[in-house]
Parts: sequence; structure tokens; C-alpha cells
Amino acid sequence: MRYNGSKGTIALDDSFSDKIEQKLKEIQLEMFINAKEKFASKLKQAETWAEFMDFLNNKNIVLTPWCNRADCEKEVKEKSKNESK
Repeated sequence: MRYNGSKGTIALDDSFSDKIEQKLKEIQLEMFINAKEKFASKLKQAETWAEFMDFLNNKNIVLTPWCNRADCEKEVKEKSKNESK
């Protein structure tokens, strides 16, 4: 398995297609759970500019308070671009 490095075999018998279908469902569920955990570990909430930049520079997804105006967004994008590592 590319996503986790495990190996296994499936017998070529009458229930082969059922076993493959079940294995694919297991793989999808495991990959979904792994992706969800990784996303959750990268989701951070910042209250200050210093926290925001620290989280951003460490490749996190950062939730912040926002003034809900396009000019604020533009300013944050420009300022964070100039200050990022």
C-alpha cells in the first residue's frame, strides 16, 4: 500500500471481487481519517500578528479575526508576503 507502506495478499478465488471491494473501502476510510487528522493538526487560531506569522511560516492553516473587507484582506496578504520566511 503506497499510503502506509503495508503489504498483503488476496487469494484469487470466487470471492476475489468482494475482497477487493472491501479492501478499497478500508483504504478509502484509512486515507480519509489520516487526511482529517493531518488537517486538524495544521489548523491553528491566531489572535496576534506574531502568532499569525509564526503559524503561517510553519505551513499551517490559520484562522484569524477579520474585518470582513477586501482592503483588509489585501493588506494582510501583502504584509504577510513581505514578512514570511
